[in-house]
Amino acid sequence: MLMRKTSVVGIVATLVMASMTSADVMRFMGNGNWEDSQWQNQTLGLNNVAPPDADDVARMNWGGATCTLSTAAEVYQLMTGVDESGNLVVANGGQLATGVIWSAVGNNGAVTGTLTVETGGVVDFGQHLWVGHQAGATGIVNINGGAIYVGQMLGLGWNGGVGFVNVNDGGVLDLFQLHGDGMSSMKNGSILDITGTGQVLLPGDYTSVINAYVANGSICGNGVLGNIDIQVTGEGDEKVTTITAIPEPSTLLLLGLGLGGLFIRRRC
Repeated sequence: MLMRKTSVVGIVATLVMASMTSADVMRFMGNGNWEDSQWQNQTLGLNNVAPPDADDVARMNWGGATCTLSTAAEVYQLMTGVDESGNLVVANGGQLATGVIWSAVGNNGAVTGTLTVETGGVVDFGQHLWVGHQAGATGIVNINGGAIYVGQMLGLGWNGGVGFVNVNDGGVLDLFQLHGDGMSSMKNGSILDITGTGQVLLPGDYTSVINAYVANGSICGNGVLGNIDIQVTGEGDEKVTTITAIPEPSTLLLLGLGLGGLFIRRRC
């Protein structure tokens, strides 16, 4: 059984982050690998510099270009899609940790920001993660067998944008919390979709909260609204809510269960 992450920061033992006032803003220029000297220090006005470190803001916003990370890295804040579209792929062996400040996938403007975490990749957000943050922005997170940890709130469409999170086969989304009102963490048409063996984990019993998000049209399993299974395990402070997708009727039929005609659900 998958063990829940027990600390906010799991990639490194300790992260000591600088204050926002001293953080340099670093922008990846073009398509390529994180380790390449394709970074622009916008704060100092320098081009072709070394990759950002734990004191820096890392931005993917170069005309829709894609940066690929396959090693370990730490940044103060991550933002994909800031005024311009941009993409980050965390490949097998890639490990990214952020500081105790919010990060955004699809932050602002009429742009799209994406984050894709492949099998063997890990992203550890030290605080909030906003997917499709401000009005006009679209954020897309694809967890393709890797893992994402969120240290505080997850918000899809939090401040007017629209966000899509796809926890695909083998992927894990390990959350600290969702807003308990059943709407604020996923709004404006935002969708959380769990497919295959993907899992979403939350500390405590989130059954009623998850059902409220389903009722508001925000959580799908295998692309079908409400097609999810909610399991609560453990006792007291050790309770964990695990959300998975229910196999679609056609899959169940192939398994010999004969349930193909019993389910009619709205596609996400």
